[in-house]
Amino acid sequence: MPQQNLDGAELLHLALEASGRSDHGTAIAYLKQALDLPEGSAATSSDYAKYLYMLGAEYAQIGMMDRAASHMAQAVEMDPDLHTARFQLGLLHITCNQPAQALSVLAPLEKLPDDSAFHHFGVGLQHLMQDQFKPCRESLLKGIELNSASAAPNLALNTDMQKLLAALDEHGGGTDTVAAMGATQAEAGFLMSAYNRSNGVN
Repeated sequence: MPQQNLDGAELLHLALEASGRSDHGTAIAYLKQALDLPEGSAATSSDYAKYLYMLGAEYAQIGMMDRAASHMAQAVEMDPDLHTARFQLGLLHITCNQPAQALSVLAPLEKLPDDSAFHHFGVGLQHLMQDQFKPCRESLLKGIELNSASAAPNLALNTDMQKLLAALDEHGGGTDTVAAMGATQAEAGFLMSAYNRSNGVN
C-alpha cells in the first residue's frame, strides 16, 4: 500500500506495477498520493497530467466511467499534447454513447502530421461515428501500420484497434455496436488498456 516519503516517479512506478497485476485499488491509491504531493513536486505539469490520465484509466478499469472521463479531461486540458489521453477519452465517450463529446475531444488529433498514428486513429473514429466504415477501416489500419513502425510501438493500442476492427466486421459497424461492447466489457477493460505500460503515454 502507499507509503510516505515517495516521490512522483516512485509512486508512478508502483502504480504501474499494481495495475499490471490488476490491483486497481492500490494503483488508484498510489496515483492519488502522487496527485496530492506538494506543489512543485512533479517534475513538470506534463507529469501531473499523466498522473491524472492514469488515474482516469484506472477508474475506467473498475467501471467508474464518470470519474474516468473527468480525470482524463483534466489531463488533456493540462497537457493538450498528451495524445494517448485525448484518444482514450474519445474512446470512452464513444463506449458511453456520447458521440458529440467524442468528436469534440478527437478533433485536434486530425491536425497532427500525416505520419502520426494518432492522426489516423482519430480520423478513423470520426469516420466511424459518421457510419463511414470503409474509410474508418482504412484509417485504423494505417494507424496500426505507423504505430508498429515507430521507434516505441504501442502494442496495447494496436491490440485495441484490432479488436475494434474485428467488432466492426462481426457486427456490421456503427457506434451503437461499439457503445454496447463498451457497456458489456467495461470491467474487462475493452478499449481501456493501460497504454503507458508499453511506453504509450505521450
